[in-house]
Amino acid sequence: AEGFLELYSLLYGEDCDSIRNRLKLRQPDFAPVERFLTSEFSVCLLFAYDELATMRAYRLDLDLYRSLGAKQFSQWIRLLLRDESFHHRNGFDLVVRNHAHRLNEVGGVIDDFLAFDCGNPSYKATFVFDHEWGHVEPDFFVRTAAILKHCFARHKNRAS
Repeated sequence: AEGFLELYSLLYGEDCDSIRNRLKLRQPDFAPVERFLTSEFSVCLLFAYDELATMRAYRLDLDLYRSLGAKQFSQWIRLLLRDESFHHRNGFDLVVRNHAHRLNEVGGVIDDFLAFDCGNPSYKATFVFDHEWGHVEPDFFVRTAAILKHCFARHKNRAS
């Protein structure tokens, strides 16, 4: 968060305190996503999906960060990618470890995430579904869902 704060300040010429103050004014609204926050199973799946989407979007931006000229930007985005990868993997691993008996439900839940994402929800300061990205292709989220389903299917096949 601090890295983005500094980057936005540099790019848009607004001081960090001003940006922080605007962020504090946001009112989180979890109502649109409450149905995804009902159990550890769905929350962990949501993190696996959401962090995978974010990681994939950051990968699309690698050339942009390189073009900024300073080596620190490229290093920072790579560290951010690694962090998102850890979050994605942690969600995945928790589902596999704690909810192996529910792996047959994974595809349907991911489809619900996809339908929500493709419905163009506006971000409500909830940390998840902050996907108002103009630079991704229309099938970006379809592909993200397919990748995650494939990962679970591969795990399920190995475990059988």
